[in-house]
Amino acid sequence: MAINKNVRVGRHTNVTTIQFGTGDILISQGYEPDSKNKVLTFGQHVKKPQEYWHKDVPTGGDTDGLENPVIFYFDNVDSVDTVIRALEKIKISLQSDPEQIK
Repeated sequence: MAINKNVRVGRHTNVTTIQFGTGDILISQGYEPDSKNKVLTFGQHVKKPQEYWHKDVPTGGDTDGLENPVIFYFDNVDSVDTVIRALEKIKISLQSDPEQIK
């Protein structure tokens, strides 16, 4: 399973982990109707080939059908930029040495 809750990481025992690259994480964007928050939802999904996720995938709906959903809430564009910068650093690191996080 690619999303695991209550994992022990270091001294913490209640960490939620998401393992990407397994083809079974649905990533969906949306919003909260009663607030200005935009959301990014990661949910356990039926495994599909990675090529499936490189095309437009319908978004919206609710999280009821997802197992172990993880939701990021954004109400500020700077927060989105911060996440993007962090992911870009990971991407560069993986491109230079793909073995370092395996």
